[in-house]
Amino acid sequence: MYCPVCQAPTLHPHDLEPGFHAQQCQRCEGNWIRAAAYWQWRSHGTLSPEYAQSPSVTPVDTAGLKWCPDCHNLLQRYQVGGALTFALDHCYQCGGAWLDKDEWAALKRDGLHEELYHIFTDAWQRERRETERQHLSEAQFRRRLGEKAFDHAREFKKWLEQQATRSEILAYLIHEAE
Repeated sequence: MYCPVCQAPTLHPHDLEPGFHAQQCQRCEGNWIRAAAYWQWRSHGTLSPEYAQSPSVTPVDTAGLKWCPDCHNLLQRYQVGGALTFALDHCYQCGGAWLDKDEWAALKRDGLHEELYHIFTDAWQRERRETERQHLSEAQFRRRLGEKAFDHAREFKKWLEQQATRSEILAYLIHEAE
């Protein structure tokens, strides 16, 4: 099998977890995960708890297009989100997933290895984009207002959300600000 990154026949059987078989590249150490193998592993409940000290992801230069080692379709990239800033590659045709070196360990460390195939859903990607948008918006307001004013505004917002008359309070503030 050809590695999607190295473009060489370097994929060989490898156990990511006990009872969970993948194909690992001998050069870049990335892993090809077949959907059937993943779901079979998940259905047996053989999750390994030894991941507290997992290494951080080592970036691999994978800017080019990647092709599925099984069915040779183009792999689509999906951002993981949260504290994990990398993207995973997924084949829409056969359902396989490519994880670069150390990405499995990072998913395990963050408890997302059990959610691997949820990452490829529209709902997950929408939630990830909305969370990212909220963080960017908050950072922009923090820069504009300054730390102290932003913290006061955020505390006021929390208080305001608990008020039954919040619309009237906002109307009053807008009226008084004019």
